[in-house]
Amino acid sequence: MPATAQSGESSRLRRSWLKDLAGAAALAAGLSLTVALLADPGAMYLATALALLVAGTAGLALLAPRALARHHPHDTLGSANRVTLLRAAGLAPLAALAVGAAEPWPAWFAVTLATALAVLDGVDGRLARRTGLSSAFGARFDMETDALLILVLSVLVWAWGKAGAWVLLSGVLRYAFVAAAAVWAWLGGALPSSRRRQTVCVLQVVCLILPLVPSMPPDAGAGVAGFGLAALVGSFLVDVRWLRAHRTPAGGLAAALACLWLGSAAAPALAAPARYEIDPSHLSIGFLVDHVGYAKTLGMFRKASGSYAFDEATGALTDVRIVIETASVFTNDEARDGHLRGKDFLDSQRHPSMVFTATKARRVAERRFVIDGQLQLLGRQRPVSLEATWNKSAVTPIGVPLLRPYVMGVSARGRFRRSEFGMNYAVDNGWVGDEVELIIEFEAKRR
Repeated sequence: MPATAQSGESSRLRRSWLKDLAGAAALAAGLSLTVALLADPGAMYLATALALLVAGTAGLALLAPRALARHHPHDTLGSANRVTLLRAAGLAPLAALAVGAAEPWPAWFAVTLATALAVLDGVDGRLARRTGLSSAFGARFDMETDALLILVLSVLVWAWGKAGAWVLLSGVLRYAFVAAAAVWAWLGGALPSSRRRQTVCVLQVVCLILPLVPSMPPDAGAGVAGFGLAALVGSFLVDVRWLRAHRTPAGGLAAALACLWLGSAAAPALAAPARYEIDPSHLSIGFLVDHVGYAKTLGMFRKASGSYAFDEATGALTDVRIVIETASVFTNDEARDGHLRGKDFLDSQRHPSMVFTATKARRVAERRFVIDGQLQLLGRQRPVSLEATWNKSAVTPIGVPLLRPYVMGVSARGRFRRSEFGMNYAVDNGWVGDEVELIIEFEAKRR
């Protein structure tokens, strides 16, 4: 794209950001004013809320445009980032409640607003996947908003006397990790995605909202907050142990923070390329093998699974793994299929699976890649390359709206010599070809 066109798109994106930022700030200011009219003393609350709002708005106005230009490869801000912007603005009127007493109506307001901000966290992630406007900027913005929400909630729980000062550890643990990672570089390594982290993140928010409910006894509220903190620290220690065992060079601090501390839906986008699971119902693995020179026999494997990581913004394809059940071979002839499962060929009883793995790929065109990997078959491992085409990535038009997954479609071709794996039956006499042509077609759902 010409430099002038890029500059024009960047300028439009910056104006859109500032306009949406001003709108979100205005809504938050209006909400703060409404609360101040009911608060006692309302002037102190309003001054605190507006001070936080001005500081936050100024920071986002100065820092975000540059990050947008570098890490948001789209010409529009997107509805997901607008939702996150509303969540960030809503933190000011929530945090300002800490200057007042824990009266019933401010407490219920805090519970309601915090719950709304937490629920919207799931909305912005789903919108990003549905619209195909995911970006490193959006993931980082969402992560920072989540971090501040938990920090604000921990301050409220402490300020209102619902728990001791120890509860502040829930909010500052992430920032303490920032300092620690600056000293021990291995803490900046990338973590594999984990449902555990996502669950702990949600649990942490819930365990900080519940103590704010006016009807919650103080001891019970402190116990709930303590349970959430214990779960967070436990998850933290599990991941620190993993990082220590898989030490990597310095770098990737933001990635480690996102996965280790938050475990949110946005975290995988920062920690590594997005994770994709191959849909077994839309996976076809076929092969062609010459038969006595007359024609090629077409077969397939009916059971297989796989996953990989892919970054649409950079084209980085990593951590590829496809597992094929050898006993699922099918060539439309029962006698031949039984022979293929036997010791002359796949020896399925002793070797129930063959596995293709790859740690990286070479991008040779906009949507074409060469994946240099390893194929494990019959107890041997040999290099095999696949030529892959990225056909399409989009939210599927099929299914219930808002629940439709983001799907990536891929076609791949490859070839190898079976004799390299010790499968020598009928090679020398030419009855069954040595070269095996692979045909792979699949759709994969982004996690």
